[in-house]
Amino acid sequence: MRLTALVVATSLAAAAVLGAQQQSQSQGGLILGRVIEAGSGLPIRGAIVRISGREEGRQFAAVITDSEGQFVFSGLPAGPYNLWASRTGHADGSYGQRRPDEPRDELLTLKENERRGDVTLRVWRHGAISGTVVDDRGEPVVGLALRAYRRDFVGGRPHLGTSTGQATTDDRGEYRIPRLIAGEYVVAIPNDSRTAPAALIESFENLRRGGGNRQEVMAIAGVMADAGVSMGPAGDPSVRRIGRSLYGGSQPAISSSSGLFVYPTQFYAGSMAAASARAIDVRAGQDVTGIDFAVKPVRTVQISGQLIDERGPVAKMAIRLLSPNTTSFEREMTAPANVTITGEDGRFTFAGIAPGSYLLSVLKGPGGEVGFAGAMGVATSSEGVTLIRGGSFEELPTPKRPSTYFASSPIVVGNEDVGDVTVTIRTGARLSGQVEFAGTREPPPAEQLRRFHPIVETRDGHVPGWMFEMIGTVAPDRRFDTVELPPGSYFLRAPTPPEGWTLESVMLDGRDISDVPLEITGQPRSGIVMRFVDKPTVVRGTVRPGAPDDRLEDAIVVAFPVDRTAWTDFGNTPRRLQSAVVSRDGAFSLEGLPAGEYLVTAVRDDFVTEWRAPTLLEALSRAATRVSLSAGGQQNLSLVMRAGR
Repeated sequence: MRLTALVVATSLAAAAVLGAQQQSQSQGGLILGRVIEAGSGLPIRGAIVRISGREEGRQFAAVITDSEGQFVFSGLPAGPYNLWASRTGHADGSYGQRRPDEPRDELLTLKENERRGDVTLRVWRHGAISGTVVDDRGEPVVGLALRAYRRDFVGGRPHLGTSTGQATTDDRGEYRIPRLIAGEYVVAIPNDSRTAPAALIESFENLRRGGGNRQEVMAIAGVMADAGVSMGPAGDPSVRRIGRSLYGGSQPAISSSSGLFVYPTQFYAGSMAAASARAIDVRAGQDVTGIDFAVKPVRTVQISGQLIDERGPVAKMAIRLLSPNTTSFEREMTAPANVTITGEDGRFTFAGIAPGSYLLSVLKGPGGEVGFAGAMGVATSSEGVTLIRGGSFEELPTPKRPSTYFASSPIVVGNEDVGDVTVTIRTGARLSGQVEFAGTREPPPAEQLRRFHPIVETRDGHVPGWMFEMIGTVAPDRRFDTVELPPGSYFLRAPTPPEGWTLESVMLDGRDISDVPLEITGQPRSGIVMRFVDKPTVVRGTVRPGAPDDRLEDAIVVAFPVDRTAWTDFGNTPRRLQSAVVSRDGAFSLEGLPAGEYLVTAVRDDFVTEWRAPTLLEALSRAATRVSLSAGGQQNLSLVMRAGR
């Protein structure tokens, strides 16, 4: 009761600061709406609804919904507003948001003295996953960290996204991962570790204590942040000294006379590989129990060697030891990994490594990486390194690197230390060419071109490296260059083209490769032409309910190719798969699809959370409307909302 009273009082106080201007107005805009639970449509009582004006000088206000989930804001000046709702036990929802994993920044714009009484905000009830972890003797394992990775479909294939929940086992070996939105999850006990030369960490600590060469150690801090290594000095409870290295891991480690033992990475149910892990379906509000693990500590070994290039040893470079199944993750940086940094002589050591098959990997971009080492008091970016000390910020620019460096070498680890490993890094290959604009409007000015970045995507949707940005830049003369890329199969895309323009084709040697993966083997590719037009292909129309209780605002329209071979391996931002929300009056619009044969259908949004999965596309195709699109053409369709499941 005291908490409710406090929240009400806080909300009333917040509402009071919406502005003296609207307090003095006898008239003004009004927003009347409801907060409902997505899926069930039930009203949410006690939700906090916040509003903020987007124009300068506008204030913030908050109110609490009544027993019918209703809220009201009155006396509002004309202009655009953000609205969002929150409720304990639910994922927040903003105005226009249809899915919990895709927040929207849609604005509600009021005219002078306009009354809006049809506003609906959705929130999504959280789920949870719980279980028990025991060792090989059946005893509970205390202090073990677990993560839940949401499984999504990228490039038509299942990938594990960023960890959306984590928990630690208690004294009974029990854990509970809360605050999960509906979807499929893979639960893991990830064994991340970091090893660094003790001299490197000690030099940094000298800086924190005010000693050492500031310029040199700031450069070291940048290396540590690039590697994602945040580590305290020797003597820190989470750090062990092993020879000339410092070691720290995400899981408890056990020291004995036989060596160092750790719990190796394990996925539910009992798999050591992400690709063969069992996905867990979590529905809204569901508490999935019984997701249990049995683990056994294994004796670890060390891997040591030297990193070189054509000139000799490479100092202060991050090396990652990855599972061969890392491509099961959408982003390499979210996968469990062991990380180390080379010393001044290019030598490196990985400590605490469990037996198994791995991939030694180096991928360092030409300065487009962003790292953060807040625990070390240092933030780094492509512009340089910032030292945070005593509340002040000091910037030290670091030199831009001209090339992308990469290496990839498989290694099998047994029960004995592995030494004298030599890893050779090479430089990547760049894509370059020209951007062209064909249409009736003036081409984008140089300033707009400067903000436009062509994007390079891998065929399978996997994003390699630690904060490696595969982007390009466009010069005032409309020539573009990408960063250097390691060998692979790529698409060149423009998901956010200059305003008013749509990518029509990507031409190389007289053929359109906009939907054909380009193989990079180490040689640069030039002469690429990205052609943009100002008359996009448009599919618009209306959707009508298929059942008496259908609400059109719960539907989306999806378009996908007739050709089933185009349903997989199309990268992160496919050109030929597109969706559009449906307005309250049933209208929809799809823009920018390339010419070709498509299937278009309207379905409930809660059914198509993973609508790009080939199995769901197959199901959707059975009741879809087939359309033939020509470049720059328009189609008008009348669709019936389908029930989905």
